[in-house]
Amino acid sequence: QNAKDITTFVLRLLSLSEKEIRTIIPQGPIRDFLIDELQVLKFKPKRMTGSFRFDLAVVGPPDSHHPLKLLEINEIGFDGLARSTFFQKTLLSLIPELKSRVIAFDTAAAEVRNMQRLGPQIARVQYDSYNWDEEYLLQTAEKMGAKVHLVSRCTQHEFCFRFIWLQKRSLSLFETDTFKNPQYGPFITGLVASKTILILLADPLLRKRLLGSSNKIQNSILPAFSLEGERDHVLKHGGELVLKHCDGFGGEQVFMDRDLIRNLKKITPKQEHEWVMQQKTRLNTLDVNGILSRPKRAISDLGVFVQYDWENGQYRHFEVGGLMSRATNKGLKVNVSSGGLQVAVMLERGV
Repeated sequence: QNAKDITTFVLRLLSLSEKEIRTIIPQGPIRDFLIDELQVLKFKPKRMTGSFRFDLAVVGPPDSHHPLKLLEINEIGFDGLARSTFFQKTLLSLIPELKSRVIAFDTAAAEVRNMQRLGPQIARVQYDSYNWDEEYLLQTAEKMGAKVHLVSRCTQHEFCFRFIWLQKRSLSLFETDTFKNPQYGPFITGLVASKTILILLADPLLRKRLLGSSNKIQNSILPAFSLEGERDHVLKHGGELVLKHCDGFGGEQVFMDRDLIRNLKKITPKQEHEWVMQQKTRLNTLDVNGILSRPKRAISDLGVFVQYDWENGQYRHFEVGGLMSRATNKGLKVNVSSGGLQVAVMLERGV
């Protein structure tokens, strides 16, 4: 329910008028590029279909008294979606007795099913090369009767980020009407993948307006605020906070403790609005025994994948399509690309 409420919050936000969105979402490099250069608000789609990955902190025993805490929202471009399915299926093939004891979400299949709501042919375009996560998604799609075209190292229109679009008839790349085809994870969703969404989710008045109650999801939201005008407060309480650039950069621009103070000094007053402060929380740990490492204890988060199809202010479809966990013992940030590992998440069946 929390996952659905968070999704509802961001989709209702994106459904507001252009003037309201410009007023509510704070300025930042990607926000300004999307609104002013790509004009995503001028050409806002009536139907939004795509997926998010919510990175959540598990703090304390995993029960109803210890709700998960939202660390950030990721949209199109995140990794781990198809990989989580691969890891789970591999474990179940190696330990077949687990099959009767657990429920494992097929995240890759959930993603393909949601894509198929828009069309049978899928073109994924990105500037850089693909990794095996996308290759496994391609294999899954083919088994389900969908055709996926992976296009990379494309310079036309100076694409510098990923997008997916689908077409109901024949596939033809880079024609004049390319962007008239429905997009999966449309460009506009990039507005809510910015770290500034954490500030908006923490606003009780905005929660009341978009969710009907300021109490909804409040126990899952960590307090967050803009660095702008709060430098003295941050210097005084730096040990309790996390410094995040609004556009993330794959976790590279996230700082805590001494790194927070050191990088705070590099931020000019004109850049303060680009940085978000979030309350620090202690993540639970896991005992892990990685394939290429020795047994160790590592901090971990929980990734929750949601697939949505939204039109005229309501859902045509919504599901929690998968779960994954990342773990690391190399620092205070959980990030696979900076030296962590991915752990399969399966649910134990009731007795």
